[in-house]
Amino acid sequence: GELSAGVQARLLLMQNHPRKALFLLEQNPANPILAEIFQSMALFAEKDEAGALAVLEGALELAEPENQVLSFVNLS
Repeated sequence: GELSAGVQARLLLMQNHPRKALFLLEQNPANPILAEIFQSMALFAEKDEAGALAVLEGALELAEPENQVLSFVNLS
């Protein structure tokens, strides 16, 4: 089967390909919270700490009302 965009993005990040991961996430925003978490990780890998923190803050705001903060713990 085809890997989900989130799994593919995580693999790309682990292989040190943050730009490819960002592109993939922009093309496949299936789960917006996970997409923003991975986007934040990719921006951080690109040395864009301010951008990474801004995106991470947005992800936390999305996750809070849906009680999905555990997503952040699972990916750390």
